[in-house]
Parts: sequence; structure tokens; C-alpha cells
Amino acid sequence: ATEVPDRLRAPVGAIGDAVVTLLRRLRERPEWRPREPGEAGAATLAALDAMVTRFRAGGVDPVLVYHPSLPERQGEARPEREAFRNWAGLHRVEFLDLGAVEMGPEAYRDALHPTAAGAEAIAAALRPVLDVCG
Repeated sequence: ATEVPDRLRAPVGAIGDAVVTLLRRLRERPEWRPREPGEAGAATLAALDAMVTRFRAGGVDPVLVYHPSLPERQGEARPEREAFRNWAGLHRVEFLDLGAVEMGPEAYRDALHPTAAGAEAIAAALRPVLDVCG
């Protein structure tokens, strides 16, 4: 199929032109659509269901580790924490909430990713869980 140009002005550059073309093609795919509110969370929990089934089939007892963002540590409430905690309880999966680990703002590079000091604090919290496994 020949693509008829639909521009009112010349493209800014090759990368911009590629992005516009890619977005147009993604929108034309029948399965492409914006996610409904809550749909991403449901897909995440379904993926966790599948992982737990596979782990248990292989003789592994999974542990769900929740790593809160810096805004959460500073008081921002996030419904995901309780959703994961509830899911873990329903599926008899140990839930390890790293929110109990002392980590200040210096332990984060940005809102989510730990610095070396933050990674050390996380590793220390995970060590007892991993010692049981190995």
C-alpha cells in the first residue's frame, strides 16, 4: 500500500518522521487501544498469577518484594502497596515490604532507583530471605 503524505509542513527530522510513522501504524493495529483505568494493574496481577503457578510447579516458594518509591516514603499514599499485599495474602505468597527498611532521600537516585547506599540497604533486607533459599 502506498502511503499518501498527510503533512502540512516538512518533517523536523528523520527521527521525528520515524516516530510519527510508528505512532500512526500502532494506532492502525486493531489490538492497539489506550488502557482503561485499572487495566494495567489487572494485567500485572494476572502476570503474577502466572509466575507463581510456574514457580510452584518448579518447587519454588515465591516471595513478593515491594519497593516503595521515594514519594511513597515521603508520605504519598499509593494503592498499589495494599493491592500487592492483598494479592500476596490471597495466594499465600510471602510479602516483603521494603518500606520498613530505613532509607532516606540519599538512598534514591531519582523517584524509584536506588543509589549504591540504597542498594546496600535493600540487599541487607533481602539477605535473610535469600539465605533461606540457598
